[in-house]
Amino acid sequence: APVPQLPRGRWAPNIHAVLQDLITASSGASPPPVAVFDWDHTVIDRDMWTMVVAHMDERDGQERLATYHRLNAEQGTAVAYPYATTCLAGLHDAQLRADAALVIEQSLHDGRMHIRPEMEALIHALQQAGWRVWVVSASPTQFVETFAAKAGVASDRVIAMRLAPLPDGTLSTTLEQPAPCLEGKVDAIDAFIGQRPTLVAGDSGGDLAMLHYAEHRLVIAGPEGGGAVEAARENGWWLQEGWTSDPESSS
Repeated sequence: APVPQLPRGRWAPNIHAVLQDLITASSGASPPPVAVFDWDHTVIDRDMWTMVVAHMDERDGQERLATYHRLNAEQGTAVAYPYATTCLAGLHDAQLRADAALVIEQSLHDGRMHIRPEMEALIHALQQAGWRVWVVSASPTQFVETFAAKAGVASDRVIAMRLAPLPDGTLSTTLEQPAPCLEGKVDAIDAFIGQRPTLVAGDSGGDLAMLHYAEHRLVIAGPEGGGAVEAARENGWWLQEGWTSDPESSS
């Protein structure tokens, strides 16, 4: 079979070249290599959770988003990220998926949020070359599964934050472990994939543990780049910059 070709897109020439070389060298490999992608600010250009929860808060008068930002400022991501999922306790799985689908469709239609075409093309090229492609995200599983399907990643290849369901379909307050948040992303990869990733793509300090775990690391510089961008520069990882012309990203 012909080797899949990665479209040039907006990739920096050196990054496009090393990714194409990786695809070429690994095409049809056995066992299949694993690629793991973060979702928010990596495959898409915004923070999906912020947009879906803003919609929910407006509808039901809650202040989840404000609480998240306060926790993030006062106690950091190790507290704020789990809150972003546990604040959904008591809601119904199907309702969350419906809310996510509505906000995603509206945001894609009006241009407030995009799937980065280069990342979608990379996912497809890797899949065509025989790779197992996964999304590992610290966002709620209902949101990530709904959106990842649009980029060609099936729900059984999504690892995200998950609350244990109650018999009636509502969500409990129990965060299922291992939770793919910060260092927990590596624990989740080990538990659910069982293979060290050949490639990991991420954008922020929240992805550092799984970036370090990979054989090849791709960092997408963005509004939350911080630690990941610094690590990429210090360690010679693959760093894609210059995509900040995407629509304004949330904090």
